[in-house]
Amino acid sequence: MTLLFGRPPPDAARELVAILDAQDFVTPRTSLFDASAIEAIETESFAIVTEHQNRRRADLSKCVQRQAIITPRGMPGAIVTGYRAVFEFSYPVEFFTERVAALEFLARPDALAAVEELAASASRPLLVRLRNLLGTSLTIALAEAARLLGVSERSLQRYLQTEGTSFLDEIQTARIATAKRLLAETDRKLTAIATDVGCASLQSFSTMFRRVTGETPSEFRARSRTA
Repeated sequence: MTLLFGRPPPDAARELVAILDAQDFVTPRTSLFDASAIEAIETESFAIVTEHQNRRRADLSKCVQRQAIITPRGMPGAIVTGYRAVFEFSYPVEFFTERVAALEFLARPDALAAVEELAASASRPLLVRLRNLLGTSLTIALAEAARLLGVSERSLQRYLQTEGTSFLDEIQTARIATAKRLLAETDRKLTAIATDVGCASLQSFSTMFRRVTGETPSEFRARSRTA
């Protein structure tokens, strides 16, 4: 499943092509392209994806059993539908405006549940999704976070900039929040907590913690225990 949204720039299109090129072209499967949240389509981005599909046509014909493409409304929808005119599909493809119909075409017995999951993913703000992701992994790199969120590194960095933050700020905030909880609620040694939150050493952990909170980890632990 590929979920596209906003106005994918050429960098995002190249990132998508790289992900598609790394996939298995042997195992039979169905394919879902959900473009319903696309607001506009850049000519270069469209050309990059089209070139990739034409280049890998023979490989795709061996593994893709059928494909459903969910189109946005208005002019972007007309452009997505026009994709059929520039790419000669060698497998069954249908265009839809509704997710349930698309998933039923792919013979997904859990179509309704899958639609709810797709809707939640598409509507959830990117910053919230990033923070949820960092809550489960404090050592994740920017490239991997962008891949899991379905955007390019540059797109993620630009988005965070418009939100008045950065990837470094967000991962640092997540690390401090986890460190505070471990300091207040457990008796783990400071060196262990430093490792838990992804810091290379106790010194770097203490420096980060004091810079953000204004006190050392030991001072915070003592104060929280007293309180």
